[in-house]
Amino acid sequence: MGALAPVIVARNVGGVVTTVRGLVRYTASDGTTGSVALPTIRLGPGQTKQVNAAKALHHAGLGEGDAAVGLEFNYAGAPGSVVMAAYSVGGDGNQVFRVPMLDPSAQKSSTGGYPLVFDHERSTVVYLKNTTDRE
Repeated sequence: MGALAPVIVARNVGGVVTTVRGLVRYTASDGTTGSVALPTIRLGPGQTKQVNAAKALHHAGLGEGDAAVGLEFNYAGAPGSVVMAAYSVGGDGNQVFRVPMLDPSAQKSSTGGYPLVFDHERSTVVYLKNTTDRE
């Protein structure tokens, strides 16, 4: 399969120009933590752009298997006005793994909607994150 490459896409479904800022938070295999800023993108109404995460991760010295990572995005505008999608794509292009991304401020329920699979053929890892400014 080869190394996996991150593919992240942002779409402005709102009616005004917005700016999207991203951050990759990671925990390295040795237990150290850190973050890498992603390029800021400006989206007009209805516009879609790809976020270049691979370049930012390369500059930070993070390679495949070096860390557990999480994606964090903020944008100006109404909750739900920016839709994000993230995938890991195999080097030969034959494997694509969807990374679920949800906007906590646009959830219809306070419990969110997080897909989990529990069976004998898969491993599920759950990371919890407080997206508010309160403990």
